Amino acid sequence: MMKVHAGNSRINGAALIYFFKLFVVLFGIWILLSGKFEVKFLAAGLLTALGTAYLFLPLLTVENKRTGEPIYLLKGSLWQILGYGMWLVWEIMKSSLAATALVLRGRLDYTPRVVYFAMDFENPVATALLANSITLTPGTITLSVSEDGVFAVHAMTEACAAQLLNGEMQQKVARLYRESCSFVPLPERTLIARAENGAQSLLKQARPKGGTAHG
Repeated sequence: MMKVHAGNSRINGAALIYFFKLFVVLFGIWILLSGKFEVKFLAAGLLTALGTAYLFLPLLTVENKRTGEPIYLLKGSLWQILGYGMWLVWEIMKSSLAATALVLRGRLDYTPRVVYFAMDFENPVATALLANSITLTPGTITLSVSEDGVFAVHAMTEACAAQLLNGEMQQKVARLYRESCSFVPLPERTLIARAENGAQSLLKQARPKGGTAHG
């Protein structure tokens, strides 16, 4: 779960850069929507953008999963974000065409399976973006993401599973948020062993101390 950073609301240091970015975006939207360039309209837009950026910057800040330090959602290049969006749209179009062709050929040779991989981001927004990107791509649906970054994804065909496990999407999201790509495909037996170890740990905790309980 993403946690909004509830630290000091003063704007200083690195926060000033992201405050300025947010202000520029808001002021630009104001100008585009108003379409007026008189001084009084520009002044009103300037003051509104400044106030809104100051109030909402804390809401656009989440905590680093490991250190608890603030991470700003505006971190990163706007061009990189746009580039990733265009790439994702292209991937969605390719997957949609492949799924449509499969149906039109009348070959319902679906081989559904659940695949697992580990991708532990420090930035929870990167985790959310990856999970939603997978779901938006036809043929794959994110089923769950554990606290330690294990993704469970339903793949419609072996081709969908192979495309997901090649690590391309994971690498692009990691680069977008300037994180190292710790992508590791996980065989199902690893997850079974992991679940068994967890169950044994829970059983040990549930056992009464001092021996077996008598009725």
